Amino acid sequence: MTADWVCTGRMSGKGALESTWSDLEHAKGKVHFVEILQEESFRQPIEWTTESTSVFKCVDCGSVKPMPLPESQR
Repeated sequence: MTADWVCTGRMSGKGALESTWSDLEHAKGKVHFVEILQEESFRQPIEWTTESTSVFKCVDCGSVKPMPLPESQR
């Protein structure tokens, strides 16, 4: 899966998101973003990349319970 990411306002920038699954239990993700931080007369370019890996462990979340669905989605 890939997607473009665009922000406007005090911070404007463009980025790309991607996620891949090697099987039902393993995923890798990456976000790359380039932005311009605007503070009055000060402009600062910022570029960052985040990469992640995740592994599904089990369906038991212990004491963490899901939030109830809003009435409009029941």
